[in-house]
Amino acid sequence: MAAVGREQLVRRGIWLEVATVGWNVIEGVIGVAAGALASSVALMAFGVDSFVETASGAVLWWRLRVELTGAWGGWSAGPLAGPGRCS
Repeated sequence: MAAVGREQLVRRGIWLEVATVGWNVIEGVIGVAAGALASSVALMAFGVDSFVETASGAVLWWRLRVELTGAWGGWSAGPLAGPGRCS
């Protein structure tokens, strides 16, 4: 098996995050819509949780793109991570 370089692994991670974010958006829209139609708080909560996961995936997607391109731009994921993060 050939050795895989770091850049190739980061690119693979980016594509996995793209797929994850896309899936979570679809899951969230369907969950909220189904919950609204069925008047189900549990289904709506499931959909909202998918949007939380989408935000988390978007931060990781951004972080991997910064790692790949080096285009930091002074931005930090700190405010998005919330007050409970470990520093």
